[in-house]
Amino acid sequence: MCVLLNETTVHVLHSDVVEKNAKELVAEEEREKRKAKKRKEKKKRRREKKKGKENENDNEDVIVAESERLAMAGYNMASREQYEQAVDYFTRAIRLIHNDHRFFGNRSFCYCQLGHFSKALKDADKAIGIAPQNPKGYYRRGEALHGLKQYKEAEQAFEKVLQLDNECDDAQQELENCRVFQLVEMGFPEKQCRASIKQFHTLQAAIDGLTSNCPLSMNKSDIFYSDEELDNSYPEFESATQHASSVLKDIKMDPSNPEGHTSLWVGNVTQKVTEKQLTALFNKYGPLLNIRLLSEKFCAFVNYRTKTAPGLAMKHLQGKEIGGDHLLIRFPNNPVAEGYQQILVKKKEIKPAPVVSTSCSKLSGPVNGNECHFWRTTGCAFSDKCRYKHVKENKGIDKKPWHKSS
Repeated sequence: MCVLLNETTVHVLHSDVVEKNAKELVAEEEREKRKAKKRKEKKKRRREKKKGKENENDNEDVIVAESERLAMAGYNMASREQYEQAVDYFTRAIRLIHNDHRFFGNRSFCYCQLGHFSKALKDADKAIGIAPQNPKGYYRRGEALHGLKQYKEAEQAFEKVLQLDNECDDAQQELENCRVFQLVEMGFPEKQCRASIKQFHTLQAAIDGLTSNCPLSMNKSDIFYSDEELDNSYPEFESATQHASSVLKDIKMDPSNPEGHTSLWVGNVTQKVTEKQLTALFNKYGPLLNIRLLSEKFCAFVNYRTKTAPGLAMKHLQGKEIGGDHLLIRFPNNPVAEGYQQILVKKKEIKPAPVVSTSCSKLSGPVNGNECHFWRTTGCAFSDKCRYKHVKENKGIDKKPWHKSS
């Protein structure tokens, strides 16, 4: 079927198409305008953001520069030993920059110089937390712990320094000092401690070297011969022992404390005895500085704060039974440094052994109940007359490299 359109109808249709196209063009133009506006706003934001970052970087640079200036001022104050002012400068630098390990390390040093060791330790730990592979933080930690008299922990800190920097001579020296002070706390004289650390290097080896010179008992069967004098010396033992007992009993076992010691050496301390038991026993007679129990050596060092206390303790506790044995109490051989030396019996005379010797045998009590210590190490001088048990298969089983053979 054919539809005929008159002229009026065609004109109306054409007008509708034109109007529709015009609207679409307007809409497209609006869309383009909006897109252009968005692009313009985006560019503006980028410019503003970039400018903000530049300003932020500028501000950060200013902050860093100011913190460095304050830290340098603190360093200069510290170099003039004005440590309180130095602490103030380093604190202000830390407020600006919280993650610079140098500031904490330097402030830790200043706190140490001022005697504020707890604060110094806290700063050292912060420095380590920021830079765990930097040895300086551990060095400052060691200094702070040394000031707090926590010598074992300080030793560990300086060992860490040397792990990270094995050429740090200062750390090596501080490490030796920490070991020396641990030995001094045990009651040994500082001079002997330093010599022992120099010779043996490690703490345990130094303790073994020092305690090998410590007499356990002054009974006849407990005085030990030097290795050079073991041959055919038993018949002459009685007179030498009597002489040793008479000399040492007068001074070293005199409760009046004629040499004014503040320390006691306590022998026959069995492995059943605890430090708590000894503390309860000895603190009745005066204020204690410390007690060092060496169970493996069957002895203990009791250090008092006064000179009157040791004599009272000796008077009341000499021969007291504890842990299945009777205590032997005496004053140290060294009247100045509270040292402990080995008694060597040489034919018809006695003399002190060298301060530190790698060749002298350990003096100790029975082991494993009633087994002879010397039989298990260098050999027993008393043979079948020894009051302790000789187990054939255990002969020399505990011998150390520094022991001489009998």
